[in-house]
Amino acid sequence: MRFGIAVPNYGPLAVPDTLVTLARHAEDLGVESIWVSDHLVAPVGVQSIYPYDRRPDAKPGDMGVIEYFYEPIVTLAYLAGLTTRVRLGVSAYIMPYRNPCSPRSTWRRSMRCPAGGWCWLSGPAGCAKSSTR
Repeated sequence: MRFGIAVPNYGPLAVPDTLVTLARHAEDLGVESIWVSDHLVAPVGVQSIYPYDRRPDAKPGDMGVIEYFYEPIVTLAYLAGLTTRVRLGVSAYIMPYRNPCSPRSTWRRSMRCPAGGWCWLSGPAGCAKSSTR
């Protein structure tokens, strides 16, 4: 079985020291991959409830936590230079907000060398209406 972890590239834990500590610790423990998230805008006045919220009293989310969001490709490039074996990936790269010709080629060229060629990119369909409007 392979294990991956998500590191916080947004919110109060998203600081360089924490990212590096978590990435190196994960690598030392044999974790196969490290993942970051993506958001370009933080919707205000969210009305929809996250569809995978399992709390019995689920409410619309507070999106303020993503006000300061490290760009995923830059974050992974940073971590690639500080790790040696772990694979790197973006769990949900928001493709509709970017030039369709740019991300794949730029991303792979930028990350191939520092990450040893181990990079994954995932594009979501979107789960919250407020994220795609």
